[in-house]
Amino acid sequence: MAPRELHGYRHDVHFRARDDLHVYRGLSRLFDARLVSDSELNLTAHPTYQAQPGAENFLRRWDVHDPGFSGDMHRYINEIMVSSSFLSAEGAVQDRWSRVNFPWTPFDREGVLGGPHRTGREFARVDLALAELKELATVERWPIPTATGTAVDQLAVDTEGRLVLLELKDARKRSSDVYYSPFQLLQYVWEWNDVLAAVRSNIQAVIDARVEVGLTSGGLPPLEGGIRAAVGFGADLRSPEVRRRYCLVLDVVGSYLPDSIAPMETWAISESGPVPLI
Repeated sequence: MAPRELHGYRHDVHFRARDDLHVYRGLSRLFDARLVSDSELNLTAHPTYQAQPGAENFLRRWDVHDPGFSGDMHRYINEIMVSSSFLSAEGAVQDRWSRVNFPWTPFDREGVLGGPHRTGREFARVDLALAELKELATVERWPIPTATGTAVDQLAVDTEGRLVLLELKDARKRSSDVYYSPFQLLQYVWEWNDVLAAVRSNIQAVIDARVEVGLTSGGLPPLEGGIRAAVGFGADLRSPEVRRRYCLVLDVVGSYLPDSIAPMETWAISESGPVPLI
């Protein structure tokens, strides 16, 4: 493996379906690696990175036993130029939360349910929450909330073996994105709650594989609990008005969570680590 950190940013490595592996820095995916046979690995990247000097030496098909692979990977990782837009704002928030071991340990990012468990499924309580939020927005003269996203920012496991769904936000982002974030998370909660029993063993296999190769710390409890949902900021830089709106949205959303799930949490990261917010 190349060094896990460069210029203060972590190289975040994640397993994917079909023998894929993705490597990120901030919000940018540096390259994809796919095992195409027992002895061959195919490396690809976004055209922006394919066009950079030296990329052609690394972004190609490799024999897994080629002694030159490690050196070319180090050069690619160290020399590739990543736009600051991927490393600041939510990129920095993603990076900081990827490093924590408390109050949970992350093991995946951009979590998307595939196949028969595809995201975007309709849930009655999500629709009811949206209707109530639209009424609130009309009264308060806020922007009307729109459709939610497609991928959970991070998946983690906590000390009680619960699956943690984490929506990450830079508090300096457009204010409506910040205060509507609990509603965005609500859709994910329903989607994952609906299929957790069916996908639990697959998620555990990913965690076990990461622990085995040293990508995730060991000693984690088995994933035998339910779901825990949280919004995570970097520094809590919300204005008093955005904080007020956020709390109103959080109250609405809390009425439409699955009955088995505890209220959504809100966290920030201080210099000393994660801090729960009221």
